[in-house]
Parts: sequence; structure tokens; C-alpha cells
Amino acid sequence: MHYEGVHWDPRYPQTSDVVSQMYTPAVEIEQYLAIHRDKPFMLCEYAHSMGNSFGAVERYLDLADREPLFQGGFIWDWVDQGLLTKDENGNAYFAYGGDFKSKHYHHDENFCMNGVIWPDRRPNPQLYEVKKVYQNIQIKAVDLSKGIISLTNEFCFTNLNQFQFSWNLIKNGKKIHEGKFTTDIAPLSSKEIRLNIPQITIQEGEEYFLNIYAFTTKGTDLVPQGHNVAYEQLAFSNNQYFNAIVPEISGTKPQLTKKNNILEIQAGDVTAVFNTDLNPNESYKTGLQQYAKNGKQVLEESLQPNFWRAPIDNDFGAQVQRKLSVWRSAGYNRLLKNVEIKEGNNSVTVIFNYRLPDVGADYVQSYKVRADGSILSDIVYTTENKDLTEIPRFGSVITLPVSFDNYMYYGRGPVENYVDRNDAAMLGIYESKVKDQYVPYLRPQENGNKTDIRWLTLTDGDGFGLRVEAPQPMGVTALHNASEDFDPGMTKKHMHINDIYPKNEVVLSLDLFQRGLGGTNSWGRLPLDEYRYANKTYRFSYQLSIIQK
Repeated sequence: MHYEGVHWDPRYPQTSDVVSQMYTPAVEIEQYLAIHRDKPFMLCEYAHSMGNSFGAVERYLDLADREPLFQGGFIWDWVDQGLLTKDENGNAYFAYGGDFKSKHYHHDENFCMNGVIWPDRRPNPQLYEVKKVYQNIQIKAVDLSKGIISLTNEFCFTNLNQFQFSWNLIKNGKKIHEGKFTTDIAPLSSKEIRLNIPQITIQEGEEYFLNIYAFTTKGTDLVPQGHNVAYEQLAFSNNQYFNAIVPEISGTKPQLTKKNNILEIQAGDVTAVFNTDLNPNESYKTGLQQYAKNGKQVLEESLQPNFWRAPIDNDFGAQVQRKLSVWRSAGYNRLLKNVEIKEGNNSVTVIFNYRLPDVGADYVQSYKVRADGSILSDIVYTTENKDLTEIPRFGSVITLPVSFDNYMYYGRGPVENYVDRNDAAMLGIYESKVKDQYVPYLRPQENGNKTDIRWLTLTDGDGFGLRVEAPQPMGVTALHNASEDFDPGMTKKHMHINDIYPKNEVVLSLDLFQRGLGGTNSWGRLPLDEYRYANKTYRFSYQLSIIQK
């Protein structure tokens, strides 16, 4: 028997056979069990899945693996409890607290929207993470250079001979070898397996992964034959993808022309135009303003610094929308102090030195236009401000034509993922449409992110568009909406999915980082410390180039 109330009133401990609590962080459970060894511990509710949430849940599963007294917990909860209805224009949405003309009564807004599936029982991105961290086959690397892995069977009654296993050897996101195997591993036991993978030598600019999958060989009323029940992506220890040196580009030096506040750099058939206006009222327009090939533009407006995300429900619960709100407009309110120009043998570099008065920081963004028309952008952020301790996000926003709807990237996917919720998302090359990146959280909020991006392309139907690559992993969103479309401000404003309309543009966010989602609870707990980012010096680089497939 379990009774959570004993936690609050310990006078009658014999009332409950187990220690039962709600929403206790994994680290605190471990500390508790280090002292109290008389009863098992369980969470009668945990992992509050309200909106875009479910961060770092694997910490609880890791604890359950190494601590026999921790019995796990019950995710709160299964399904978003919304009611399908329509607005006055006939647009469908899921209603929650305060709808149906009840705003004048007490209600908890969208606090009934805590599920890992939508009200119509379709899975939302959190369910994929549930499946991954709950899988009963654990796969680990032993010595990948020799193809040796270990399998642990966590099923209580099922032998792993009931599954067909397959493996793929992946180089820079592409499958180069594959194979299948079966194995006999009894319940609750482990075994090492040697796979017949080819010998590889990893060069600079390369990375290899071994993807392992387990599929059912027989169908049941619940699970069909051939269903994937477990998978893992194992990285080779000597991967060197980000060790590659950016090569120098030979060719004719780009031509620079100046006219008033406009710098134009011509590199063959590619043109880059920079706005250098020192008028404080025009600073938000400065920087790279146009980027074109044979007169065909890829930019809709100037690149913008970005330090903010549309608050998720966990952010509102912790009052982040108020406590960190100074970052909302910190990039927009930048002041251009001066512009430097450096001409090299095969390049022209334009350096914009900004002051961010809202947050007491300096922000320097340089653009190196090379002979082939590609642009290396380097951002350096420094601050003397000791009062602001955290930056919620750090990156750039690029607005592109709406026709650039073909999205390809090398990073984690295909499901939406964040720095503390990406176990389910394997590194690979994925293709999609920008419109399909939108995740319709029933109260609109930050959505659609992908982590560990190496490169991406956004192109129109003719294969013309923009390529972005980076010397470090990026977080990326590509949507037909800007972040502010999902941001209601200081209060939630009772927004629903019918308040969101796709815009005639593609908004690309490139991030060095974005704070984690959290999810320990939705009423004050912050993401784990390792998924929050201190206000300190940062450097972020990426390369832009125009492509024609």
C-alpha cells in the first residue's frame, strides 16, 4: 500500500508500505535513500508533461537502474485533457480552463494539458522520449573498433531471441554498411556481441555511429510484427567531425563598394549588402541585409541577434517570462558603435561592433565574404554585468522567402528535440517541409527545435536556397512563424492553436544554445543546472552559402 500523505505527516509511517512522493528531483531521491533504507521509494506522480516539457527524465531511469530501492514512478499524465471545439470562424481548437464563456469562474487555464499524447490520442514529441528511455533492451558500446557491444535484457519474462536485430554503420549521417543478427539472452541478464562491421580509419571532418535496432518477429493484438521496440546510437570514441579546418578559398578577391551607409561586396555572381547606419534608431536594421546570387535574394531582412524563446509552460511556472524578460529585446535594442573593414587576399571582412545596453554587454559580429561568395560569420559576446546570471538563448534569426520550404539537415531528428530531451532523436540526415516542423502545443509556445545540427539547407522548388554549416553543433528551428507569434508576454493570455497562422516567410533560428525544458514540475522548478547557461563570454560561428541544386 502507498499513501503519499505520510510524506507530509510522518507520525504514522506504518500507514504506507513505501515512501511515496510527488515530483521529487532524482538527485534528492538519491540523497534520501542514502540515509533511509527501510522502505522502497516511488513517485506517485513525476515528469510533469505540461506543454513542451519532459526534460531530463532519463535521470530517473538511470537512478532506478543503480538504486534497487527506487521503484520508479508514474508520469503525470497520459493525455492532454482538451475538448475539441471551433471558434467563430470555424477554426478548430482544443478548449481548456476558462473556455466556453467561463473565464469569470475560477479555473487553472491549461493546467489540464499535461499529457504525452494530444487530446485526439495522437502522440506528441514527449511520447517518443518516453518510449526511448523506457525501452527494456539496453545497448552499450564495449569496443566499437572491433564491433563489440553489450546487450542487457531488462524484460522479466521475454528472451531476446524473440527479436530480430539490425545494425547500420553511419558515416557523416549516411549509411555505408548494414547487417542483421539474432541472439539468445535470458530475461534480466546481459551478453557481449561481436558484430561483423568493417574496419574504419576516421579522418578529420568525419564521424561514425553504429545504430542498433530490435524488431518484433511475431505480431500480437497490441504490437505488430516488425515493430521497433528498442534502438541505440553508439558514437565512435575518436570521431573528428568538428576537427576539420575550414579551407581557404582561392579565386578573385571580392570587390567592395561603398555608398553612404551601404557596403556592397561582389564575389563572382554573389552579392552581399551590409547596412552600416550609425543612427541609434536604425541599429536594428544593421548588419547583413541582402544576400543574393544573380540578383535572386535569399534574405527577407537583416540578420538579428536572438536571446529569447517563447515561454513554455515550465517557464511560466518559474516566472521566467518576468525574471529574464530583459533578454526579449536585448538584440533588437542593440546600438552600433562602429564598423571595421579588413581586406585579405581572397576575402573582405566586415566587423560590426555593437553595445547591448539592456544587458550591459558587447556584441561583435563579423562577416568574412570569401571569393566563392560564402560568408563566415563569427559572433563574440562579452559582458561585465554581474547582476544578470543567465541567458535563456544565444543565436541568430534569419528570415527567408516563404518558398524556401524544403528543409534538409544533418542533426538529431526527426522528432522535435531539445538539449535535455533528445535521447529519442538520433543523429542523421533528415528531409522535411518547413510547415511540418511546427508542433501545435495546445497553448502556443516554443516548438520545433532540433539539436546537434551540423549543417542544413532550405531551398525552393528549383533547388535554390541557403546552406548553413558550423564548426560546432547548433540548435535550429525553421518555422513559418517568428518566436513572438508564440509569445503572449507576461501572462498566458488564453492563447490556443487557432491563434497561430503561418506567415509568408521562413524564420530560421540558429542557436549556440537554448536553455533546457525542465519538467520536474511546472510550478517553479528550473531545468537542471547543466541545461542552463551563465551570462558570460561566448563565441558562435557559422557559414552561409547560396546553393543551386
